[in-house]
Amino acid sequence: MPAGGNFVRDRALLGLAAIMLVAYTACSAGTTASGSATPSLPSPTESASEALTGSTSESPSEPAAPADPLVGRWRSERTCQELVSALDRAGLSALVPWQVGEFVSGSPKQLAQKKDICQGAKSVVHYHFFTADGRFGSLDAQGNQVDDGIYHITHPRTVDIPRGPPDFQSPVPVLFHFKITGGNRLTLAPAVTASLKHKALADPSAFSAAGWAYSMTDGPSHVWTRVACAGWC
Repeated sequence: MPAGGNFVRDRALLGLAAIMLVAYTACSAGTTASGSATPSLPSPTESASEALTGSTSESPSEPAAPADPLVGRWRSERTCQELVSALDRAGLSALVPWQVGEFVSGSPKQLAQKKDICQGAKSVVHYHFFTADGRFGSLDAQGNQVDDGIYHITHPRTVDIPRGPPDFQSPVPVLFHFKITGGNRLTLAPAVTASLKHKALADPSAFSAAGWAYSMTDGPSHVWTRVACAGWC
């Protein structure tokens, strides 16, 4: 083939290659063969989730608040000796004859004269319940409600179960430090102020917030076990 023919052929091939390169570049930068836009890669500062969802929020949404750990029904088998020991340690021994009537028979005056006030005492099954809408209550062994009120958690491990009418004209805060172990074992330690103790000791025979705090818990180390709500929580 003449030299001139080779030159013309080579020029033609180079021209065709250039046209194909331009066409490929245009397709890659603009559209695909189907006409849809080619997705771009996320920038270094754009998260993968933002690239997929199109979200550009500056901060993640707030996590859901943890469920109230006290909500449920709690069972206990309370004993006279545990309550007496708790009152003694709290400096409230004078209240004992008026607080143990649930365990032993006799009037407070008769019980106060006994050498062993818990002699012949029987244990008593008792329940507390806490509801998600802030109600508190107690049940006897037969499931009859014997106490009611409200509650609110004031700190991560502190709950206020105030006593109001008919016990007091105005609500009186009664605090407890609580601990839940394994999700199903609860202790309620009364955090009774000196003022509440003073008022209780001024008249041991009268209802007092301090006496109630210990009688309803049986002391700070007494364990309550989570059981089925049975419609109470």
